[in-house]
Amino acid sequence: MRATLEAGGKEARAQLPLLLACSFAASFAQSMMNIALPQVADEFGVTLSTANWLVTGYMVVAATSIALAAFLLRRLGLRTVFFIGCGALALGSGLALFAPNFWVLLAGRLVQAVCTGLFYPAVTSFIMANSDPARRGTHLALNSGTVAAGLAVSPVVSGLVLTGFGRHALFALPLALAVLLLAVGFFRLREVGPRGTGAVDPLSVVLGLLGLGALVYGLGEVFRDPLPSLAVLAAGVAVLGLFAWRQLVLKDPLLNLRPLGNLGFAVEVHEDAEDRERIRPMFVMGSSALDEEVPWAARLAKEVLRETDFTDTERIRDILGQRRIAMEQAFASAGHSAAMARVASYYLPAGVVREALSGVGFYRFLKELLAHFDERAGELTAKLADLAARLFTDSGCTLSFGGSEEALDAYREASAPFGGTAGAPVLTVPAPEDKHEAFVVASDVTYTACGWDRRLLGEPYGGTWLLASRILSYDFLWTEVRVKGGAYGAGFKATRTGTVMFYSFRDPNLDHTVEVYNGSGAWLADFDPSEAELRGYIISAVTGYDAPLKPRALAQRQDNHYFASLPADYRARLRAEMLSTTIEDLRARGTALERLKEHEVVCIFGGKEQIEASDLDLKITTLY
Repeated sequence: MRATLEAGGKEARAQLPLLLACSFAASFAQSMMNIALPQVADEFGVTLSTANWLVTGYMVVAATSIALAAFLLRRLGLRTVFFIGCGALALGSGLALFAPNFWVLLAGRLVQAVCTGLFYPAVTSFIMANSDPARRGTHLALNSGTVAAGLAVSPVVSGLVLTGFGRHALFALPLALAVLLLAVGFFRLREVGPRGTGAVDPLSVVLGLLGLGALVYGLGEVFRDPLPSLAVLAAGVAVLGLFAWRQLVLKDPLLNLRPLGNLGFAVEVHEDAEDRERIRPMFVMGSSALDEEVPWAARLAKEVLRETDFTDTERIRDILGQRRIAMEQAFASAGHSAAMARVASYYLPAGVVREALSGVGFYRFLKELLAHFDERAGELTAKLADLAARLFTDSGCTLSFGGSEEALDAYREASAPFGGTAGAPVLTVPAPEDKHEAFVVASDVTYTACGWDRRLLGEPYGGTWLLASRILSYDFLWTEVRVKGGAYGAGFKATRTGTVMFYSFRDPNLDHTVEVYNGSGAWLADFDPSEAELRGYIISAVTGYDAPLKPRALAQRQDNHYFASLPADYRARLRAEMLSTTIEDLRARGTALERLKEHEVVCIFGGKEQIEASDLDLKITTLY
């Protein structure tokens, strides 16, 4: 019975059905009392607020058990955690089944909660460690569906049992389920993978339990008894702060808080505001961490960039498959973003590059690669390894850091040199070409974008364009496309890199929307607001322009300015231009937009029926 199975092996994966049953038991027990609280309050003569602790206390203990689960899995192993969880469910259900008073019933519920707190992370951890990469997403979805089924079924079953057999019989169901799981698990469940070492920190457990309990109590009672509840709430936040501090100083913490940061990767295309041909595609690694963990974040980033295993082709296939599905979902649910990116590739060199990296062009490449993955896997592995070696070098790296001087020094010290030399940048960008495309996706509405490069019209950029964007979006387009046309949304934007563009969101009237776009210039050229209305628009535009940003977003904006070689007072200039905008300035922008309709560069994503009914001259393609 103590045999250990290899993590990720076929025999280990065969244990998944039993663990999914554990997820169902945990979620069933979690929500079984929701419908029974009034009856419990009447039976034991307690207030409904007190009876609610059968749910609130359950969640506090479950949350604390979740924090303990990682340690217990590492130290005791899956089989032991399984027996602890099922044992807690059986013991708690037995106590509640024969409870002579409310407090014994509450004690039974708190013991039950250990099952939920242990099984939720344990089953997820098992799937992540043992599922085949190609099926990992399916297995995670099955687990989520099982949990949802337990949460949904439990109140219905509980109501039927309460009506027919009374409160005591309610706990016979989880008790029987726990006994069945224990019996099956005793013969079927095997240990998976080696165990770790370490000891639990009792103070961390106490701090976590007290902090979560105070926090939940304070939130639950704050409207009934504000002052004492706020005091308890503040105490809970303070205790949780102590808990977090202790986890950071412990060598073997109960809950590793290092993940309270971020590590992400993206490709950005930086472009010059005046020179259309000056383009800088860049691979970007972004991370954030607590000051104490900056060295760890630096080492992790270096490890990912230089030691990623590109030979795990099944894992790569899984990632690419998930990416394809995500793109297809985005085409149908947020097609305006895809249409805007695609239409920019018709007139903007940088738009051509972005399309190849993340738009329809990339999707088609991805689809073709997955269709022939087996024969191209070796070539893909070699190209990825070669690209990483040429890309991640000291001479080709720019560091952008937001934080204290001490944190920056710590990051630099922990960031060992990459070595190597970046190859000479060679980028040949095909000339933009208006394709007048419409892409059929799984939708019953359309997303329509229309744009052009104002630099080709000889139009300079300035703060007046930002103000015009706000006026068109929230006045003319809102009325004509959203209110009269029935679309969920519409807008206009003008960027410093040339783009002037209209877009609509979930739009049922494609041709009408394009007509509105074409009439926007004439409307703005005749725009005649009162002085108070113009002042309101200016205040609104400047407020949006100066909206506070989170540190990450602020760093990204500063990076964009740096790579575009913008002057330090660039934003101040635009703000001053917005503040000094006159009606004549806005009308001049309308005259410029009148010239845009001469090009009518459009791209549409949407349903087949809506696109084929359009009178526009479109090249229609079914995307998937």
